Parts: sequence; C-alpha cells; structure tokens
Amino acid sequence: MRKKTANICLLLIGFFLLNSVSFAQRGKRGLELGEDSTAVDGETYAIIIGLSQYKIVPSLQFADRDAMAFENYLTSEAGGKVPPKNIETFLNENATRNNIADAISIVARKAKPKDRVYFYFAGHGDMEDLTQIENGLLLLYNSPNGNYFGMKDDVLEILDLKRYLSKKKKKGIQMIFIIDACHSGNLKGGVQGLEQTAAALSASWGQEYKILSCQPNQVSLESKEWGGGRGLFSLELEEGMKGLADKNNDGKISFSELQRYITDQVATYSEEKQIPVVTGDLSKTFVTVDETVLAALKKQKEKDYPLLAQANIKGSEQKYIDSLNPEGQKLYAEFEENLQTQRLIWPKDTNAMHDYRLFTQAFPDNPLITTMRRNLAASLNDKFNTIVAPLLKGQTSYSNRDECYYAAAELDSCLSLLGNKHYMYPNIKARKLYMNAMSLIWGLSENEYNVSWNPTIYKAINYLTESEQLEPNAAYTVSALGISYSYLYEYEKADSAFQKYLALRPNDISAKYSLGIIYNNLKQYDKAAAIFEKLVTDYPGNANFLEYLANVYGYLGKNDKALSIIGKMIARDSTRANGYFDKGVFYSRLSQFDSAIYYYRKAGQENPNYKLMGDNNIGHVFFVANQLDSAKAYFSGCLTIDSTS
Repeated sequence: MRKKTANICLLLIGFFLLNSVSFAQRGKRGLELGEDSTAVDGETYAIIIGLSQYKIVPSLQFADRDAMAFENYLTSEAGGKVPPKNIETFLNENATRNNIADAISIVARKAKPKDRVYFYFAGHGDMEDLTQIENGLLLLYNSPNGNYFGMKDDVLEILDLKRYLSKKKKKGIQMIFIIDACHSGNLKGGVQGLEQTAAALSASWGQEYKILSCQPNQVSLESKEWGGGRGLFSLELEEGMKGLADKNNDGKISFSELQRYITDQVATYSEEKQIPVVTGDLSKTFVTVDETVLAALKKQKEKDYPLLAQANIKGSEQKYIDSLNPEGQKLYAEFEENLQTQRLIWPKDTNAMHDYRLFTQAFPDNPLITTMRRNLAASLNDKFNTIVAPLLKGQTSYSNRDECYYAAAELDSCLSLLGNKHYMYPNIKARKLYMNAMSLIWGLSENEYNVSWNPTIYKAINYLTESEQLEPNAAYTVSALGISYSYLYEYEKADSAFQKYLALRPNDISAKYSLGIIYNNLKQYDKAAAIFEKLVTDYPGNANFLEYLANVYGYLGKNDKALSIIGKMIARDSTRANGYFDKGVFYSRLSQFDSAIYYYRKAGQENPNYKLMGDNNIGHVFFVANQLDSAKAYFSGCLTIDSTS
C-alpha cells in the first residue's frame, strides 16, 4: 500500500452565474450560454494562489505545486491556452493580501460580460472565533497561527469575498472558484474551525455548483507518489478535466461524468477514506476535451504516474525592463532605489511615488506598472506594520507620535495610489485612521495625562471608532479604544472593548497577558487575578505570569498568596533574583522598610543586573521614611552607576 500524508482538507469549486458580477463575479463555466454550451466568447482570467510554505503556521507539502499545475492546465490546449498575461499567480511568500487584493481589483476592472474568471486557492483554511458562524478564513503567507483578526493582511475572509462580489452589477461573467483550503489539524481553530470554514465556503452566494474534496468528517490526502507530489483530489480533478472523465467519449465532460470519475478514483486510491461530494445541476457540460492532450495523458498514465506537472516558474520582469529606452530604465532604477531606501513620498520630487507617476505617464502600457504599484503600496504600509507588529504579540512597540504621523501620511498616499474602488481600500483607510489617533495619544501614560488631554483623547476616540467600523476585527484598534475610554473613566465602554479584544485573540497567550496588565493598570485587580491565575496554571514556569500574579495578590491584600508565589520564584535559580526584588516591593507596600531594604539588597547580590533598580528603590524607601540624607546618597549612587553604563 502506498504511503500517504493526510491533511484535513476542503476543496471547493463554486460556479457562479451571477446576475451581478465584480472582478470576481462571474458565472458558471459555460452554463446557460446555450442549451449545453461550453463556449467562452470573451477573455479568460485567473488568480491563482498556492501556499506550501508559511512564515508561521505549519507548512503543507504540495499546495504550491497544485497551483502551478492548474496554471499549466490553463495555458495548455486543454485549458483553452489562456494568455500568461491574463494569469496572476502568487506562490508561498508572494501570497500576501496586498498582492492578491490588487490582482482582484485589476481583474474586476478588466472582466466584461461573457468573460471567464478563475479564483484558485490552495493552502490552509481555518476559523478561530466560532461565534462568526458565517465566516471562514483562507490563510496567507504571513498569517499567524491563530489570532487571525490581529492583522487582516494575513488572511482572506470568506465574508469579505462574498460582500465584494455581491456589490458588482455586471451580467454574464463566468466565475469559477477553486478553493483547496487544507487544514493540517493543528491550527488554532481545530476541527470546528475547519468545519466552519467549510460551511462558509459552501454557503449559497447565488446559483452554484460545488465540488468538495471529501465529506465533512473525512480527510483529504496527498502523497509524493501521486503525480510526483500532489494532492489526490487535485490531481484526479485535473486529469478528469483533461478528458479521463469523458465516459461516453462525446468530447465533452458533464458535471455528472466528473462526479463519477473523481468519486471512483479518489475513493479507490484513498481506500474509501476520502469521498468527494458534488452538488448542482449535474447534467450541464463542464469542459470540452482536447484529444491530443487526452492521448498524451493516457500515454503518461501507462508509465505509472510520471511527473505530470513541471514547475512553471514565471519569467522574470527583466524582459520588460530591457524593453524600455535608456530614460525608462533609469527611471525604473531610481524607483527601485527609492523603494529600497524607503524614500516613498519624501523628499519632494525625489521619491518612489514621484518616480511611479512619471513612469506611468511615459509608459502607460508597460506591464511593470502593476508590479510597481503593488510594491509601492506594500511599502507604504511598512511603517504601519512595523509599529503594529509588536502589539499583535502582546509586546511593547517602541514608536512615538511622530512616527505614527508619518505612517498615517504614507497610508494616505497608499489610498490615493489605489483608489476607493480597490479591494483593500476600507482596510487601509481603517489603519490610516488608527495612525491618526495614535499620532495624538501614542504612549500616553498616567504621568503625562491630565484633564487637559480629554479633548485630544475624544478626538482620538472618534478616529478609532471610525477605524473599528471599517475593520472591526483589528485587535490593536479595540485595545486602543479600551485604553482611551479608561482615561476618561468610561469604564463600561473600556471593559466592553477589552472583552472584545480578548474575544478576537482567544488563543493568544500574549493577548491574555496584555489584558491582565491592562486590568492591573485600571486597578481592576479581581479581573487581573483571574487572568493571571489561569496563565500560571497553564504555564507554571513563566516568571512574568508569576510576578504579575504576586503583584495583583498584593494589591488585593492577599498577602499569604502573594508571598507563596514569590517563594516559588525564589526557589528557582532562574528567577531567584527577581523573586527577591518582588519581595522587596511587597514589603515596601506594607511599609515594612527594613525587610524591603534587605530583599532589595539580596536581589542585587544574587544578580548584579538588579543592583541599580534595587538601590533606586532603597532610595525611595528612605525618602518615604523621611531619611533624606540616606535617600540622597542612594539616588546619587544610582545616577553615578547609570551615567557610566
């Protein structure tokens, strides 16, 4: 028996003959153009996405090869010899939301009635927040492993695709969705997440045909032995479309024929562990057969599964650069240099945006324009991404209000570059509004805050509220709203925001840790204690969780519990100095100054890195005790140490 690798998988082909169509709103392939016609009178376009390698989430094996094989099929005689210029393929690290959304928007503008459009996705699918019963997620290269709503660049939401499609009002575009959302079983949404994604993909968007790779409770298989390394269902689907499914040999393949072929083939090779499902009007014709391609395929099949799909590496852009005149090549080189050095919109007349405008005026039909626009748009988001990325991990983002201001300016330029019809326009606008708010209140602390800040905070809240409306699942926006409301003592609104923040990131340790810190800062110690108790139970070796729990117990007056936690820290070599220091803080709060000084000194003796902090706190103890000479001596010593560090 051949060895196979199992991935829980959903493969869907949705054929939409939509009364209203967008870039992606097209109808069934050949449906209702005639009684039983497969003719395509217009152009064929394709957006193909394949991810075997992810930056964070577990890798798949052959999703990118399946995507490349589909591209090969389209450009072949069997697939209609689709011109390569009409195909946008994004593999692995190139499969980002900016790139894909841009391609979607381009196809939206190009596609006309009687055109055909394919949207092919092969990669992970998941759903983390099961309260969003209509939604599912297709995970892109930079997707986190869970907490998918922290940064929406990293996923495609099924609801977003559906909403975008339903707004378009053109008739007769044939839309073919092929979505192979493989789930390895160890993503954050678990089995329920997979089933939710399956349900979202299966939900009715219009008149449709669907082909699922397996039953909801089954797995979809892939193996090196199939097609030189392919998914079983994907391979059998491709071969069926090339003609092996033509049971009555009439040169056409109906959905009924395709259903019988892939069901028999997949069930046989999977030993009945994987049985596809096909729904819709199965009598309709799907594709026509190219006899030459079919004959070649049959000959290959006789050789016991040779490599059917060669890796079709898309040509480099150098040929387009070489086609430019010297002035054009110089302008493109300047654009690339400014892009690499992040001179995007400044200084005036010497920046990538300026170069791009000049290039589009001089060479309006050059294919490089699409790539230039995409890369520039992505770069215009870099400042924002750099600022926000640590927040998504529950870490401190070392930015400032000026940087937020410049990030907002670059996002504003990105909006201008892409236009308000672009697929990602609402998301980018939401992020610009977030940066507008942060340019006002970033890093605002209790030491800086006073009531004169309130008008500024209200202005920031207005920006954040509008941002949340456009991108409601952006966790960083919700968190900022909660913090802003807390400054205004609007604690019910703050708590509501914080609860949503945690709901958006339910599997994120950092999110829970951050929320516990927020509750601690808000002096909502019972809520903070509940969070840190759970974290300590789940992760007993984490010193930060222990430290905060001891701190919260101290504020709650649960001194025995606080000392017990600190004792656990002192008992460990790795956290002993930290434990001594925290014990000093504990006794400082109780005004037991001799004990506090003793443990601050113990911390410094255990680990020299704690000496400066310990001496500073000892100085504070003497100051509170009105022993000013001793306080001055310690503070002076701290300043001397700090100045030489």
